[in-house]
Amino acid sequence: MIRSKILEENSQLFLLNIPYNFQNVNKKILAKFHVSCYTTLGRWVNKVNKMLNRDQQTYLLNMARNTIEAYLERKEILEQRVSDPELTNCQGIFVSLHKGHDLRGCIGYIQPIEPLYEAVIKMAIAASTQDWRFPTVTLKELKDITIEITVLSELTPIQDISQIEIGTHGVQLTIGNHSAVFLPQVAEEQGWNREETLQHLCLKAGLRDDDWKMPDTRLSIFTGQVFNERYEI
Repeated sequence: MIRSKILEENSQLFLLNIPYNFQNVNKKILAKFHVSCYTTLGRWVNKVNKMLNRDQQTYLLNMARNTIEAYLERKEILEQRVSDPELTNCQGIFVSLHKGHDLRGCIGYIQPIEPLYEAVIKMAIAASTQDWRFPTVTLKELKDITIEITVLSELTPIQDISQIEIGTHGVQLTIGNHSAVFLPQVAEEQGWNREETLQHLCLKAGLRDDDWKMPDTRLSIFTGQVFNERYEI
């Protein structure tokens, strides 16, 4: 596997929807990126520190598409000058690509590492060309791909699983060197309760499904705003 400069320089990247058996075979690779998680295509919006309005959402989605097109066609990374302060705040984000109802690539930051618009540019390129689960997106198929962006709030550590609100909170689980994340929409769409969510997080992290009960388990929650090209928000 040829790792790109973007992946090498950003050790906080996260991948979505890695199958359990894939993760068990590739623990050394996944350790570098810390976590896997899962998302589905759908219309869902929840609370972040401040919601992006429709114009801001459209701007980021258009920027992501233009970025991918320029990179696939010319290997060029578009330069952007952004003055909107809401788009220059540092926030965690994921860029997901869907072809029909199938995931075609998804990479993001769980932590607020860099300005939102810069993160969207980097993660748009990463999702389309550096998600090792899929071949690189081609320019020809780009017209058939829907781009989705998830903007995350900051992580909040919790002490009791009763603090997890299904349908509102994403969850990060960490036990030793094992870690996994689900975005806020996942548990509700899968029909999981709190315990089932934690069980699946453990499996994603390469652990036994009841390891979340261990005393050294660390849990954090976050919310998010999800928007894409297909659904009106």
